Amino acid sequence: ALEEGLSRSWDRRKISSLLSRSWGQVAQETYALCEQVVKPQAPRKRSFRSRRLKIAVVTPYFPTSSLPYGGHSAYQTVLQMTDSVEIQAICPIATYPWQARNGRQVDLDYQPPGIPTTYFRYPAVPGLTRPINGRTCEHRLLPLLQRASPDLVLNYWLYPEGYAAARAGRVLGIPV
Repeated sequence: ALEEGLSRSWDRRKISSLLSRSWGQVAQETYALCEQVVKPQAPRKRSFRSRRLKIAVVTPYFPTSSLPYGGHSAYQTVLQMTDSVEIQAICPIATYPWQARNGRQVDLDYQPPGIPTTYFRYPAVPGLTRPINGRTCEHRLLPLLQRASPDLVLNYWLYPEGYAAARAGRVLGIPV
């Protein structure tokens, strides 16, 4: 089967057209999923029906300057959602020792157009701190989520930022 698949001539444009979606479509799907997650929570939380749904997006992959940004899927998706929901982006940035020495810094004051964004650093050392990076990130994320007081946390990365978001959400009673 592998040999057959590799030797076959594929129509890449046709395949791409069958599988492609616009940022607007991705945003609609994401919003629908967020509503499904929050609806069961509504009786316990204040009703968001009288106001827009409030979502905190936790992701390390968000624009950190006005320069072109390669992995901007989270930004493009939530940017499309800003007409329907209130978005607050919270971006954990792992800071490695050599970044400080080499002057590689992230502009923590940068604000991507259209989305209020808070960046924060947490210390990390490859290999050495990996097992505790999630807890370190959680420690710094928890007060920011508490201040944002979202109805839902939308996360775009598994570990350590997603782990931190899930733990902080559990502490605050916010679905993630």
